[in-house]
Amino acid sequence: MLRPEDARTAVREGREANLILFCVDASGSMAARKRMGQVKTAILSLLLDAYRRRDKVGLISFRGRRADLVRPPTHSVDVAAARLDDLSAGGRTPLAEGLLEAAAVLTRERRRDPRLRPLLIVVTDGRATGGADALARSELAAAHLAGLGVMSVVIDGESMSLAGQANIPPITRDYPEFGRYLPWGPFYGVFVRRDTPADVTATLVKAFKTAGDNPQFVQLMKDRGNVMMNVSGAEADAFLKKWQSVTSWVLQDVGAAKVSPEKFGIPRP
Repeated sequence: MLRPEDARTAVREGREANLILFCVDASGSMAARKRMGQVKTAILSLLLDAYRRRDKVGLISFRGRRADLVRPPTHSVDVAAARLDDLSAGGRTPLAEGLLEAAAVLTRERRRDPRLRPLLIVVTDGRATGGADALARSELAAAHLAGLGVMSVVIDGESMSLAGQANIPPITRDYPEFGRYLPWGPFYGVFVRRDTPADVTATLVKAFKTAGDNPQFVQLMKDRGNVMMNVSGAEADAFLKKWQSVTSWVLQDVGAAKVSPEKFGIPRP
């Protein structure tokens, strides 16, 4: 005889989903003060952390008269990083539109997944100048967003400059284990075949070093938040091997890799 307590059902316990939504001020006031490079660098570090935890990330930018969902929420952090790198700046600051777009995205994502734990990160200098009654509309938009009960962080672009803050310790002081993963991030390079004649390689290295030392190019890289390495030969090989190791094993550890890096002889960082 079967009794009610004999009945069993499978209960699947899912992992709570995290969403980090970046809402970035790309207005002229941010560009004029050359803050965008610092903003991009800061967000890239947050993207790396989100990648390690396998969080979803999304990117909104606002400038001129509108806000755009540059990258809908996704687990593809590398795509979000590419969109961030392509982000241009200029125009007025439609802060209200940015906040309302963030509210719409968060509401939509919560409907899709009620377990979602969202975090909104707003990066702006707070200079609401887009459209009529820009400040009043921004305050109303902020109140609407607060009503959603979403955890939010505002990074003040006005104080993004690191001038005079040389004594800020590196993250590895408090989290020394991060040292084996750094430096890491998107990079640009020029590559030649290993069997390229040595004299040709030497000429190319010299040419690119000359270009890399150009003051205008150095300033351009600084304004974009890029770190110039200008390496070649064995030093470049060592960097690429470490980058390959960190990237492949992070993918493995978060369950995104189909084949273990160990099978290809890639050591852990």
